[in-house]
Amino acid sequence: MKKYLKIIFIFLPLISFAQLTSEEKAILENYANNICPCINNTINTLDPKVVEFVNHMADEGEEKTMILIQEYVSSHSEEESKKLIAGFDEMSSPEFGKNIEKCDNKENLTSEMSNSIDNVEGIYADYFYNLLKTNSTCKLTNYLMELGNAKEETKQ
Repeated sequence: MKKYLKIIFIFLPLISFAQLTSEEKAILENYANNICPCINNTINTLDPKVVEFVNHMADEGEEKTMILIQEYVSSHSEEESKKLIAGFDEMSSPEFGKNIEKCDNKENLTSEMSNSIDNVEGIYADYFYNLLKTNSTCKLTNYLMELGNAKEETKQ
């Protein structure tokens, strides 16, 4: 029993240092509350059918959504299909990417917070990404960040 108590007393200070302050949580929550609506608004500038498919990707994954897109293209007119493809092309354009990046305003974050979120590691990233997963208005932001992080991992 004494052995377990020693272990607890050794790790207790480490646990308490790894917790966020209420001020840090508020800063990260404010960041999430700003970035998520901005990204939603940017996505919503696209054709409504593209937005529908992007939301489906966020919910069900890319593989299932690609099947639905193929079904849509094969069952709708050429004009509607071209409109959908043009919407996805717009989404992959550098201008659209810049508009998404404008949403990522980290000016109120400390450099530690910003680096943690960008590198997807540490207590700040853990807290922030948990916010995205639990806030329904952040579904698209979470999805896009997961995509971006997956692309970064494949580059390395």
